[in-house]
Amino acid sequence: MRLVYLEQFKECSLSVASAVKAGYAVENAFSESILDLEVLYGRECRMAEEIRIVCRGVRNNTPLEDALAEMGKRTELTEVEEFAEVFSIAKKNSGNITAVMELYSRIISGKLELMAELETLLAAKRLEQRVMNVMPFLIVGYLGLTNPGYFDMMYHNLAGIGIMTACLGVYLGAYVMSEKIFEKVYG
Repeated sequence: MRLVYLEQFKECSLSVASAVKAGYAVENAFSESILDLEVLYGRECRMAEEIRIVCRGVRNNTPLEDALAEMGKRTELTEVEEFAEVFSIAKKNSGNITAVMELYSRIISGKLELMAELETLLAAKRLEQRVMNVMPFLIVGYLGLTNPGYFDMMYHNLAGIGIMTACLGVYLGAYVMSEKIFEKVYG
């Protein structure tokens, strides 16, 4: 869900930058961005609702940078909180708000690309783990089908049964450990 909100915020900041370039005041540019967000993501877009709250705050004489900081806390997106700080500094120092918005949009785009790439790598590792968990059974099945009697020594006496049971226990332990490692490392 975090990625969705981050993507929506990126589009919002691009929309605000475009509106400011077109001559809108920054506060009005945020109001205009709501329409763009609704076109892109529908009327139920959470970021559009957050921007509405920001605009309401601005209409009630809350400074825009404070309203943006509050939005960052509500959405729990550190990128929005950081943007609010950068925006506040740029506004107080008469900085180029449009350049700040565009730069921040590019930074968020880079983060989103990185996160998407990470998701792809995680999916590949998960698939690799699943293949490795199934592989011993496939090898034993293949040997059993292509060489009948190959495992007779291991499964038809007490020592063989004990050894193979211990091997199965080690395999199950490795399986459980690989699941725990994957969950702990890749969450």
